[in-house]
Amino acid sequence: MKMELFLGWDIIVILGVIITLMGLAMALMKKRGGLLALFVGLGWLISFGIYLALLQAGIYGKVAAEASYIPNIIGLILVALGIGVWIKIPKKGVKSG
Repeated sequence: MKMELFLGWDIIVILGVIITLMGLAMALMKKRGGLLALFVGLGWLISFGIYLALLQAGIYGKVAAEASYIPNIIGLILVALGIGVWIKIPKKGVKSG
């Protein structure tokens, strides 16, 4: 099965790898923002991997009339998880209780 990727997908992957490596280097040097850059890069690569998996499975890349609601359901679940994590992360300087 031939996958139809968008133009410039290799540049996107290379940028993700560069951001991940820069974040790792900054985190090892204990520079400010190193962990953030590392997690952004890893998230970038993981999300592109999920995109490729869905494309390979035939869920993405369909014409709208043929497509099911599966990509929308997956997106809704990911948004809900993101909001849940955001709410659960304790904020500095906020006294609870």
